[in-house]
Amino acid sequence: MVSETGQETLVNINIDINDPDTVIIQRIAKQFVLRLDDSVVGITNKGFNTLNVNNDTGSTIKNVVREVKGVDTP
Repeated sequence: MVSETGQETLVNINIDINDPDTVIIQRIAKQFVLRLDDSVVGITNKGFNTLNVNNDTGSTIKNVVREVKGVDTP
């Protein structure tokens, strides 16, 4: 993953057991850099948008409110 400051960081991944050519990246980001030996490929997520996140409800889905059980809300 490439952060907003341009720094590359490692993220958790899984290999799909039904399709070993598929890598599941457990992170949403605007940009990824994949490296294998001397090979490098960049992936840009054009749908990445942090501006539409509704922090009041904790969800990006309209009319859905995220509630965490066992946590008191102020």
